[in-house]
Amino acid sequence: MLKLSNITLNFGSQQIFTDLSCEFSKGLHFISGQNGSGKTSLLDVLAGKESPEGEGSIRFMSGVQVAYLEQDPSYDPEFTVLEQVRSADKKVLQALTAYRQALESEDKKRLEKAINDMDRLDGWNYDQKIERILTSLQFGDIDRIMGTLSGGEVKKVALAGMLIQEAPFMIMDEPTNHLDIEVIEYLEEYLSATQATLFMVTHDRYFLDRVCNTIYELENGELFTYRGNYSLFLEKREE
Repeated sequence: MLKLSNITLNFGSQQIFTDLSCEFSKGLHFISGQNGSGKTSLLDVLAGKESPEGEGSIRFMSGVQVAYLEQDPSYDPEFTVLEQVRSADKKVLQALTAYRQALESEDKKRLEKAINDMDRLDGWNYDQKIERILTSLQFGDIDRIMGTLSGGEVKKVALAGMLIQEAPFMIMDEPTNHLDIEVIEYLEEYLSATQATLFMVTHDRYFLDRVCNTIYELENGELFTYRGNYSLFLEKREE
């Protein structure tokens, strides 16, 4: 699914990692490491938010869409909740915009293409899917303004934005922060059933035990691989 080759990243004089190389197969993966070891920096590099230095390369399997849930999600404070989640899937949003513009233009060929794109992306049911996900995340009023939300509510909206994309590769930084137990249980069920590959940083040990099957420990700029859940990782690390 993903191959890293000779990835180097520095912040000023601080070396985060040097010549990091690894291959990641399909599955549910977790990155462990002490605070300041570079876990979030690695996620930012994988998601394309940070660029590695030198000759290193990041290669995803051809055609793979990547969705990223940041630890502190960015958002438009003027958007409603529905508008914020809508904006997460750029392809569907573009299809919706193109369809509305085609209707106004009365161009038959343009409208036909727009309808085909809406069919292919299931754009007709986009808002209903958003509402179902938000309901599962125990978020009620989709017309609330983002700037009025609490930190936990913003995290739920960002999580909904990631899930609505149905991306085959998901990157999540501290996904359970600020979430209620019922919402965490829903997320566990969703991730356990998904066919997507998940790459995650979290301090929630119990969540890890029930979800992840591979642990990568980032220490002194190197990745060490452990197969199994977090409890098994602790045992193998001691050995």
